[in-house]
Amino acid sequence: MPKATHKVDPKSRYFSENLFSLMAELAEEIEALPSGFQKRLNGVADQLLSEVYSQAQFERSVPVTQKPQ
Repeated sequence: MPKATHKVDPKSRYFSENLFSLMAELAEEIEALPSGFQKRLNGVADQLLSEVYSQAQFERSVPVTQKPQ
């Protein structure tokens, strides 16, 4: 029996699905580099992920406002 597919509007999909996919791809690319580069790039990737996570938390905590018409 085929699985039921759930259509999701790409604009409403939570961005973390794409973020984690890209981070996994980045990790694979970093692993292919010499070890000296791996350490430096892993540090940058960790900082990037932390910053994205912090920004997402901030955006969820800020009340939604509408522009006056």
